[in-house]
Amino acid sequence: EFRYPKGWTLLATGVLTASATEGDEQVAHWRSSRPIPLAGFNLGQYVASQAHAGDTLVSTYGARGVEQTLARGAPPPPQQRPVWRRGYTLPTTVPPAAGAAPETHPAAVEQQAVAAINFLSQRLGSFPYPSLSLTQMPGSSSQGWPGLIFLSSYVFLPAGERPPVPPADLEYDRTLYDQLMTTHEVAHQWWGDGVLWKGYRDQWLMEALANYCALMQLEAADPERFRRTMERYRQHLLRKNPRGLSYSQAGAVTLGVRLSSSKFPDGYETVAYERGSWLMHMLRGLLGGDTEKSAAQFFDILRRLQQRFAGQVISTLDFQHDLEESGNPKDRTCEPRKRIDQAICRPRATRLHLYADTMRRSSFPRCFDQGLGQIPERAAHRWRDRRYDRFCRDAHAWRARARTRRDQDESGEGARDCGGQYFRD
Repeated sequence: EFRYPKGWTLLATGVLTASATEGDEQVAHWRSSRPIPLAGFNLGQYVASQAHAGDTLVSTYGARGVEQTLARGAPPPPQQRPVWRRGYTLPTTVPPAAGAAPETHPAAVEQQAVAAINFLSQRLGSFPYPSLSLTQMPGSSSQGWPGLIFLSSYVFLPAGERPPVPPADLEYDRTLYDQLMTTHEVAHQWWGDGVLWKGYRDQWLMEALANYCALMQLEAADPERFRRTMERYRQHLLRKNPRGLSYSQAGAVTLGVRLSSSKFPDGYETVAYERGSWLMHMLRGLLGGDTEKSAAQFFDILRRLQQRFAGQVISTLDFQHDLEESGNPKDRTCEPRKRIDQAICRPRATRLHLYADTMRRSSFPRCFDQGLGQIPERAAHRWRDRRYDRFCRDAHAWRARARTRRDQDESGEGARDCGGQYFRD
């Protein structure tokens, strides 16, 4: 039950089942049709727009007066702190954009969401909820809930009305807010809401899958912009922090939020989103390179995971096992388990090279973690680090022995004794 002032609109997870007015208050009852992992609500004075994506009702709400720095003629707030936005810092005072009015553009956002739902539902399965509400949230970030999205004000604005960014980041800024962010949050309805992560070590999987699903929609519409976006991720991962450390030293993706530290304040965001997206791109490459066929095969795996884990939690190991089962048995040179282990568990530069005749040089990184190296255009899959090859073979043998001992010992002590040093943090 929610109580809120007259003249305001409240959106929440679930479905509105009853609404009434009591004095100066509105009273609303919202109920979820099934158990959900997260719940939230948003309250504002909105301008609404509605459309359908198949059987799913999509409602978009732009708010008046939420972004004071974007209001017509409003002076910038004094002594505003710098705003960190994915790798660069905005000026300490953000000048107002003339004529900026987020509430006047909900229909454009709605069409983005409808296109995202249509694209993803054809590949991942039906939309998990009967409706989706997109509500404006101040600032540059967004967040998804079951059937409800808090979407950045910048998505509601045309590019010319957003705060200024450095020229080198202008194209990515437009790609992020015009195309990627809405689809990323819609994809979280499948990854993060419909299927939940098991623990903090698996949270990166939701961000990486949601972001790569958004990137695959971008690839289908504009392959060249997709490649430029992946190249930007590569350059971003290669950059040094003020201490001269690269993001390959932040840690493996499975460290989750522990990736963020005094050395890498944005470590989790950078590794989970950008390295995670490269990891998914590399795993897709194992299915057949940078092609439409490999994209379809990759989505088939994701659709199977959605069917298997709907309403449940998934771990990195579950994801890895499903990929291993999808390996091509006719390809004797490809060993999916070994490659996937190396990709996920090793934070430093792997020696995994992915080659295909149809790939461009920028299609895959020499190591997906950092995006290093140039990619020869004509070669077969192969390994170049024999020492790691031997380590990986031995590690799998120790893991097999650990599983055997775990079966014999319910306490699991044997599993910790055999080769555990290779699989801890």
